Amino acid sequence: MIKISECPLCGSKKIEEFYKGVDNYYSGKFAEYSICSNCSLIFLNPRPTEEEHKNWYELVFQDKRRNIATFEEAVARTKGKYDKKLKQLKYFENFVNKNSQCLEIGCGWGTLAKVVKDKFNCEVNVIEPSKLAAKVAAGHFGLNVFQGNFNDFIAQGHNNKKYDFIYSYHVFEHISDPNAFLEKVKNILEPNGKLLLALPNTLNPEQPSERLFHIDHCFYYTPQTIELMLKKHGFNIIKLWECVVDMKIACEIREGDEKILYENSGEQKKIKQAISRSDRKYKFLRTIRKIIYSPLSGQSRERGNRIITNILRKIRQARK
Repeated sequence: MIKISECPLCGSKKIEEFYKGVDNYYSGKFAEYSICSNCSLIFLNPRPTEEEHKNWYELVFQDKRRNIATFEEAVARTKGKYDKKLKQLKYFENFVNKNSQCLEIGCGWGTLAKVVKDKFNCEVNVIEPSKLAAKVAAGHFGLNVFQGNFNDFIAQGHNNKKYDFIYSYHVFEHISDPNAFLEKVKNILEPNGKLLLALPNTLNPEQPSERLFHIDHCFYYTPQTIELMLKKHGFNIIKLWECVVDMKIACEIREGDEKILYENSGEQKKIKQAISRSDRKYKFLRTIRKIIYSPLSGQSRERGNRIITNILRKIRQARK
C-alpha cells in the first residue's frame, strides 16, 4: 500500500482524515479515506500499489465478489442485461455513428459494448483486466478484447491507433492514478473525439457510508471535483447528466490553456451533508425493514428489499 501525502488533484498537502471503516461491500478489509481541504477530492489513503491493483482486478473483482467461477455462470449473469443496456444509448447518440472507432475501457462481461456495436454498426474495441470477463466478452459476445488493464494496453504498443469515441462505465473511480489515465486517454483520442465517463456522484449517494466507502473505489468525485480533474488534463465538459444512480460526463479535448482554480469553498460541507442525509435515511429504512420483515422468510425479505429499492429509485428519478 502507498501512503499519499498530497492531493492527487490540486497538489495541496492540506489533507484530512475523512472516513475509516471495514469494507462491507465485498472484501471485509479495513479502508481509510482522506479529503483535500483545498479542492474537496476524496481518495483512498493508503492506496494499493500498481501490482496489487492489477492483480485484484485481473483475478478477484469482477468474478469472486459475485461467486462466479465458470464461463457458463458468467454468461448466465448477462441474460436479460442487453435490453437494460439499451437505455444507455441516449448518452451515445450525439457522438457515435457507423463510422466511429470506439474504445471501451473496462467492459466487464461486454454487454454494453455489444449493444453499442449492434445499434450503431460501428467498430468497438474493448479492454478488460478480468481474465474471466474478457473470455465472456470475446467468446460469448464476439468482441475484439484486450485482456489486461489500460496501462498494459498502452505499454504493449496500442497507443498508435486513434479513437473517435472512448467511454468507460463505472471504472474511473477505480483507477488508482487518474492523472496518468487521462493523459494516456488524451493521447489516443482523435482531436475532435469525445470521452464519456459514468461514475458515482458523492453528492447523491445510494448507500449508507459503511457500504458507500470500499477499497475498490480509489476516488469519490462530485460534479465539481470531476470537472476540475478533467480540466487539469485539458478536457472540457460538453454535457453532465446527474442521474439517479450515477453521473455521466461527455467531454472533449480543449484547445489552449486555462487557469484552473482548485479552491472549492463549501464543497466539503455539501459532501458531508449528503452522506449524513443518506446515513439517516438508511438508518430509518433499516429500522422499518426490521419491524416489517421479522416474521418473514429469507426469500420474502429479498423480494421486499427489491420492491422498496425500486420504489425509492423511482421517487428519486421523479425529483430530477
